[in-house]
Amino acid sequence: MDNALSLKRYTQEGDALKAWSEVEASTEAVRLYALCNSPYPSGQTKLINIVLKDVLNTAFRFAVHARRVLEIEGNVDSEVGPTGVENYLTREHGQSFSFEKNLRKAISKIIHARKIAVLTDRGNARGNSILKFEEADMVVAFEIKSDHGKKFHVSPQGVAWGYLNRGQSA
Repeated sequence: MDNALSLKRYTQEGDALKAWSEVEASTEAVRLYALCNSPYPSGQTKLINIVLKDVLNTAFRFAVHARRVLEIEGNVDSEVGPTGVENYLTREHGQSFSFEKNLRKAISKIIHARKIAVLTDRGNARGNSILKFEEADMVVAFEIKSDHGKKFHVSPQGVAWGYLNRGQSA
């Protein structure tokens, strides 16, 4: 008696796999960029904790798909986009730590993180006139401890922007 299961298979490969990963990575990059460039009212701990969990989930989904696309393209030299590493927040904190500028390395650091913290900044100048916030918290960077024990900083806005603009020149 033959008890073999009749399994149906859904397969992604070749150009279809790259296209699927490109769509997913681009979608998550836009979401990550938007989440990290939005001001959140300070003092709203529950809201901010929900947002920061979403930032991390989005970053990991983005990193997996983006790395697959970069590997398929053979792209090893893309740098994190200049908007991400030279925006207001990273300039303000540039003296405290340096940001990874290579896109592939930054994405790999997110994927291989053994510990990751989302660093936020509270600024008085943002959000007041329109959003009526006394102060607003915004995401500045990921502080990542690697599987080798070393600490790195990655601009989530930078990796998202760098991915979306890879291969383009200004």
